[in-house]
Amino acid sequence: MPWSSAHIGTAVVALIVWGLCGWGFVTPQTHRLIGAMPAAAPMLTGLHSATLYVGASIAPVVGQGALNRAGVHWLGPIGATLIVLAFGAAEITHLIIRHHQPAAEPAPATVTARAARS
Repeated sequence: MPWSSAHIGTAVVALIVWGLCGWGFVTPQTHRLIGAMPAAAPMLTGLHSATLYVGASIAPVVGQGALNRAGVHWLGPIGATLIVLAFGAAEITHLIIRHHQPAAEPAPATVTARAARS
């Protein structure tokens, strides 16, 4: 935002990109959660929404604390560190989900074709 806030046009473009990135996160993450545990889909979507709201409400407090303790010049590196930690947590979660998924069953058409040949 420091580079784009000098003019209204660049600020609008930056906010549109920010909004699209945020919007583009929710659906894939929900799909990932439902794919991991389809039987718990209603609970997982509710917890996902609640977690997003909690994170959005805590973010200003964390940002203000970082400003008060470290100063404005450290806000970017602190934010980048939190992004890297979040990415690492997402990758670890992906590995855990992938490790615990059962092997895929053959498609019904494949089973029927094998039975017909027998």
